[in-house]
Amino acid sequence: FAYKWYPLRSLSTDRFLYLHAPQSSIYQLPSDPGETADLAAQQPGAVRLWEKRLRALLQAAGETLDAPMRTESALSEEQRRQLSSLGYLAGGSGGAVRRDLPDPRRRMDLANALHAASALVQQNKCPDALPALQDVVRRDPHNVPAIRLTGFCLEQAGRLESALAAYRQASRENELAAEPLASAGACLIKLGRRAEAEIELRRALTLDPTLGPAAAQLGRLLRERGLKTEALRVLDAALAAGTHEEQVYEERGNALAELGRLDDALRDFREAARRNPLDPLPLEKAAQISYQLGKPRDAALLYERLLQIQPNRLDAWKAAGALYLETDDNENAVRCFRRALTLEFDPAEREKLAALVKELGG
Repeated sequence: FAYKWYPLRSLSTDRFLYLHAPQSSIYQLPSDPGETADLAAQQPGAVRLWEKRLRALLQAAGETLDAPMRTESALSEEQRRQLSSLGYLAGGSGGAVRRDLPDPRRRMDLANALHAASALVQQNKCPDALPALQDVVRRDPHNVPAIRLTGFCLEQAGRLESALAAYRQASRENELAAEPLASAGACLIKLGRRAEAEIELRRALTLDPTLGPAAAQLGRLLRERGLKTEALRVLDAALAAGTHEEQVYEERGNALAELGRLDDALRDFREAARRNPLDPLPLEKAAQISYQLGKPRDAALLYERLLQIQPNRLDAWKAAGALYLETDDNENAVRCFRRALTLEFDPAEREKLAALVKELGG
């Protein structure tokens, strides 16, 4: 029902398949295994009988055939209260199952086009995918996945206002989905509209408190406003809810460091680095915090890990060399300064490095 197409239901025996749809179908399986000859028009009484059976089975399971469908879980009372406090009075998503909803069997061309465009997006080929996605949205304007992917491709192209409009359209189509709100918040940050971004991110986290990127972005907004304790509460809540994204740990590390809780900050930067070993930023922050805590050797080793990821970082080689020098490890200091010498282009700096290496006996 995410596409807002009619939700098909079926019943079968070893002889017949009944498919409940805007125009229901019956197929005789032994003689028509490919389901090409629809008998419904010839046997309207059989259609009514099969529908009656389906309704009875659903009723026994506590469901009804025409119950309103939702594309996400229903809101709790606490979520409704929080959304109301943010000026967002969601009426829910989904809607009644009506006979005028599109029959998925008549939309296979759209489904195939969307799947092909999705594959292009996954291959980082948004420019190729965007025209197809826009065509799907034009032909099927309530298709939330297509709208969201269109927004993503527009954002990748730098068309932020258009991307924001797409994300907001997706949110209107499915008011219980957190991801379009989070994406809208990210767009608003890029547009410099930070107050609006904060509202959208709070709404997203009310619907899904495990959205790590949204929590990290909201935490950063709050921290940069000087609301470090509130930022910490947001990040703690996301981690308590079960998020595992490294950016949440990194942003919590930033907040903890600014609050003077350096040991806790170091723990979070190390955890962020563990969760994403190819990201040099938490390693660099962990190295800086280690040095502030009076642990130059640990800081040097963290810079060594960073340099495995970014071997041409001149500043990192110099920093590692200085840290080794501070711990009287001249051998490793010389090694680092020699590597820095191969990367340094400034003649005056090269001269200083060469003199230092010579002084250390290198």
